Amino acid sequence: MSDPNQDPVPDQEQAQAVERPGLIEVHEGDKVVPAPGSEAAVAARSATEVHYYFPVHVVMAGDVTKETGSAVEIRIWNALYQALS
Repeated sequence: MSDPNQDPVPDQEQAQAVERPGLIEVHEGDKVVPAPGSEAAVAARSATEVHYYFPVHVVMAGDVTKETGSAVEIRIWNALYQALS
């Protein structure tokens, strides 16, 4: 039986490179591993407090004004704050 606390090992033989950024649909049985450097990091500071650090990368396509981009950024940060609070 495998150890559930052990990090999964990526299957390099079946791995495929991502050709361009975008959203994907993941199906049951699919295996997804983070790119090097994009993994979430965990920092434990006390017995009751855990901090998670992970990159957030948002791409807006098309003609987006600076004001619209700023408004979208604010909405994203607010949504993340509400979801994680």
